[in-house]
Amino acid sequence: MSHQRATIREAFVAALAAGSTAAGANVFDHPSRPRTVFPALTVVDVAEPQEVATMGPAATRRVNRRLVLEVSAEVKQTGSYASARDALLAEVESIFATANVAGVKQVTPAGFAADEDYTGEQPIAVGRQRFEIFYATPQGDPTTAI
Repeated sequence: MSHQRATIREAFVAALAAGSTAAGANVFDHPSRPRTVFPALTVVDVAEPQEVATMGPAATRRVNRRLVLEVSAEVKQTGSYASARDALLAEVESIFATANVAGVKQVTPAGFAADEDYTGEQPIAVGRQRFEIFYATPQGDPTTAI
C-alpha cells in the first residue's frame, strides 16, 4: 500500500527527470549520499498540513492535504553560480506548473532559500524551492486521491 503522498512525490520526481532540465537525469528522491555530479536536483517532502473537510464516519471523511515538497537545485562552478542555480530552478518551476499528476488539484510555489558551500575547489550553490501541492483523500484510504 502506497500513500498518495508518495505517489505524488514520485510523479513529480519522474516529471523532473523527463523534463530536459540542465540537471538531466541527476534527479534524486530523498537522497542519502552527497551528489558528485552537477548540476543535480533533489526532492524531499517537508510537511503536510491536513484538515478534515467533511463530517461523517471517519473512514469516509474527506481529508484536504497540502503536501510541501522542497526541490534543491545544486550547481558547482566558479563564476555565475547563482545565475545557473536560478536558471535551473526556473526550469523546475515550469515543470511543476505544467505537470499533470493524478489527484493533484493545485501546485503553488511556497518559498525559496539559497545556500552556498565554499569548502571545495569550486563553490556549490544550492537553491531550495518549496511547492505546496493540494490534494485530498478519504480518511480511511490515504492511498486514493479524490
